[in-house]
Amino acid sequence: MQFFNLSEACSEIRAHPGEVYVYVMHRPDGRPFYVGVGTGKRITYHERDAAKGALGRKCAIIRKIVRSGQSVQYLFAAWLEIWDAAAAEEKRLIALFGRHDLRQGPLSNRTDGGEGLVGLRRTEAHAEKISAALRGKPLSAEHRAKLAKAKLGHRMPQKTRAAMADWHVKNRGAYAEEKRELWRDPQFRSKMSIALRGVKRSEEFRQKNRLNQKIKFSDPEFLARWSEARNAGMQRAKLARSQARAEKSERQ
Repeated sequence: MQFFNLSEACSEIRAHPGEVYVYVMHRPDGRPFYVGVGTGKRITYHERDAAKGALGRKCAIIRKIVRSGQSVQYLFAAWLEIWDAAAAEEKRLIALFGRHDLRQGPLSNRTDGGEGLVGLRRTEAHAEKISAALRGKPLSAEHRAKLAKAKLGHRMPQKTRAAMADWHVKNRGAYAEEKRELWRDPQFRSKMSIALRGVKRSEEFRQKNRLNQKIKFSDPEFLARWSEARNAGMQRAKLARSQARAEKSERQ
């Protein structure tokens, strides 16, 4: 098993001209966070998009790694000549490691893999041109309204809701840390702030939120953690004020 940084990975790809590769992106500590398939320069798109401020868990992880002074680690899982075989291997690896959005594992992939690869081979350059043209352009109010209307009334199956609730109970600490990690990214926070600015919540949403808060605070374990975090925050704020007063006194 050999890991490469991006420059080394590109050199490895040049040594396998015309072949389709399946790759796994890892954190510096060895944890995988994305599985992909491609040819040519496909592998370079992720770090490029992250540098341009693209949203999403994958790009947030990449930016965190870069800020730490380290580099994303790439592992080539397979070199193949046909897309069907590459699609099957990509799908197998995603199932093996598990998707984070399904609470099954660490991967930031949003699909099970294997879809659209034949079309990608024929139109990859064209798709990139379209992506570049649309990147950074906000959705119109009309488009957002259509998307909201299309999702209206589509409730999550009860079985799925129950499974997610059970997972949250068993993995509350790990899930909270993943959320905190995402919100530590300044670019993510800035974009979310802009996206949510001026958004008004419906009365139904506010009622559900109040009910959820009551349920949370009725849990003694959650209340104890919340109180501990609140007290720690108050102590930090008190210390910061004390330091500010001391600095002010020194200047005077």
